Amino acid sequence: MEIIPYFDDSNSIVVDGDIFKALSWCRTHFGEKCTKYYKSINNEGFCICPCGFTSYKKTIGQVSIIYTSIVVSGHIDRKQIKQRLKNESAGYKFSEKHFLELVEKSIAYNNIMFSHVDKEKCMSQKIQEITTDFANYKNYVYNTLHDIRNLNRTLYAKSEDVLTIVKKYLASDSENDYFKNDIHSIFAISGMLTTCLATLDILVNSSVELNKSITKSLGVYNKVFKCKQILSTYYRDRHTNIHFNLSGESFSYAKMNDLFEICLYLILENYQKYSPENTNVNINFMEDDHYINIIIENEGPKHTETEINQIFDLGFRNPKIKNKPGNGIGLYIVKTIFDYLGYDIKAESEKRTTHVIDGIEYSIFRLKIKIPIDKKMNSGENII
Repeated sequence: MEIIPYFDDSNSIVVDGDIFKALSWCRTHFGEKCTKYYKSINNEGFCICPCGFTSYKKTIGQVSIIYTSIVVSGHIDRKQIKQRLKNESAGYKFSEKHFLELVEKSIAYNNIMFSHVDKEKCMSQKIQEITTDFANYKNYVYNTLHDIRNLNRTLYAKSEDVLTIVKKYLASDSENDYFKNDIHSIFAISGMLTTCLATLDILVNSSVELNKSITKSLGVYNKVFKCKQILSTYYRDRHTNIHFNLSGESFSYAKMNDLFEICLYLILENYQKYSPENTNVNINFMEDDHYINIIIENEGPKHTETEINQIFDLGFRNPKIKNKPGNGIGLYIVKTIFDYLGYDIKAESEKRTTHVIDGIEYSIFRLKIKIPIDKKMNSGENII
């Protein structure tokens, strides 16, 4: 029994793990070439299969096993697998560290199972009970989340309506301004709740969530400005002294869907989490004939080149900030959505240390986003 998919040498097939299933590409395209490849692996460690995916051979005592049909950062042929991963679930991309931890857990899992054969029936019964309980709990959670989404959509729409009315009819004075701030806060909280729910949906089933979202041409600058305003209100209410500065301009449309806003929230929230107090997050817009370019930067924990290369991997976190809240999901979700939309995003961390806080080196951290302009819809008018 294995947690991760593996090659069954006796039957010449790839077998699903108990938790992680084999990639659908491997199940539908497995053939003689694959079998020859697995049988030719002699050395332990990572290698890349003929289709571009990761394989990993591990020997325990007299027994060897080849884990396969997975995607581990640094051990893939990116060019080959780009199209092949489009319809896969979100959970199959691992950083090297995360994967090796899973291998050790899988070995420990097997040691427990095989050293307690006399308890197999008892364990099977317990597993069945847990599976049944989990299925019931899963249904309850899904139904509850469905209700929360509906309530939040109503809250978001109503608070936006109230904001419009307030801005139009209420004069600016201390009492009215207090009321306006409260409405802004409700609107901001609803926006953040939308982000949390969408992140969960994409993690559970990315292909369904991406394909069901409607793509349309919208002004990118407007979207960024709206998210900046909402997050500024949200963090102001929590007495978090982080400021978002928006500069440059954009007059063009780009193809996007509702998930683009989710990406903006996740990116800016990521900056807020890891920025020192009393700092600015700078968001700069530039355009050329083909692309809208957005550069977002501020001071953040310093990254090595290796860490920058892993920053969009599921579960990756800079070792220097393990004591800070986070789960290594946000930028992974952003990259997944941007790949689907045809956007480009790159991360940079400058080598020069700006200062040290609590033993952690800080430097300029920068995200560069490149969005293709939708020339058919671009009117040339200022849409700000």
